[in-house]
Amino acid sequence: MNAEQKNSIHCPECGGRLAATEQLCPHCGATIDATAHEGDNDNRAWRTWVREGDKIKNQWVIAVFAFWITVAVQVVVYFYHGKLNFILNSIAGGMMVLGVWLKIRHGLHMRKEPKKSQ
Repeated sequence: MNAEQKNSIHCPECGGRLAATEQLCPHCGATIDATAHEGDNDNRAWRTWVREGDKIKNQWVIAVFAFWITVAVQVVVYFYHGKLNFILNSIAGGMMVLGVWLKIRHGLHMRKEPKKSQ
């Protein structure tokens, strides 16, 4: 770690790196107070944990939407052709498994919440 990195902190809003003496974040314009300098590593771990949780949650939402869209298309195809489409069933099954896996992963992730420094 060089001297410039030692004398820098992360913005509590966007996570961007800035000089420890700056009062405004050059990336997002957030006001940096004196408490931002204390416990920066703890805050960084907590922000990383929150971002990872949001990422997993967004992936889960996409999997759920994809599942229900596939089911809706399958219903239309069934009424039009009178038989189920194996490929659509496979996609719906895959989305269901993916959704359950992501939900479990999110639940496990939520148990590992780091302490947020005040």
